[in-house]
Amino acid sequence: MTNQEIKDLAINNLIAIKELGKRMEETDRQFKEIARQSKETDKRLDKLIKAQEKTDEEFRKTDEEFRKTDEKFRKTDEKFRKTDEKFKQLRRLGINIGFSVEEFFYESFNENRVMGKIHFDNIGRHVKGEKYKFELDIVLYNNDSIGIIEAKHRLRANAISDFLGKISKFKEEFHQYKNFKIYAGLAAYSFQEKSDELAQKKGLYVFSRYGRKVLIKNSDDFEAKIF
Repeated sequence: MTNQEIKDLAINNLIAIKELGKRMEETDRQFKEIARQSKETDKRLDKLIKAQEKTDEEFRKTDEEFRKTDEKFRKTDEKFRKTDEKFKQLRRLGINIGFSVEEFFYESFNENRVMGKIHFDNIGRHVKGEKYKFELDIVLYNNDSIGIIEAKHRLRANAISDFLGKISKFKEEFHQYKNFKIYAGLAAYSFQEKSDELAQKKGLYVFSRYGRKVLIKNSDDFEAKIF
């Protein structure tokens, strides 16, 4: 090998070494970049994991709130059910009380068929109007007069106008009594304030319970209205 060839080989080796050095530097740079990107990725993963943990916690809290809400709804539904049952019991009790009041006054008037100074021969109950859809608790009869009595556990003022409406319907439906004198009265265990006075002003008899007897509340100068 000539000197020139040796020189050329040495030069080529130097070039190759420099090229290898550059490649190694580039590789090292790439590794550093990969390491940097890896750290960034790790940071992002950490943030993602923390965000996921936070989301999981929020879902857990939300699920707990839903569970508590469901429990509240369940308890509320149970309260509504119990309240509804109480209302049903009260309605049944009201019906039973109504029957008890009506039974008491019916039996009393059946024993003594008198309204004021008017005597009656017969008595009926639950007289219904088919055309005008009404029902009368107690109806007393004689040859020329009719006595209509409505029984209430407690008499309220607004019940008076309803009762007067039934009397008008009775006259319209039962034409066979068109020439009869019709008297009317309200019977109750208790009275809303001044309801008994209002009934008397309307010309109605007012009866209450005194022990096992029926007490007439009308004043001595009361004049019954003839309907």
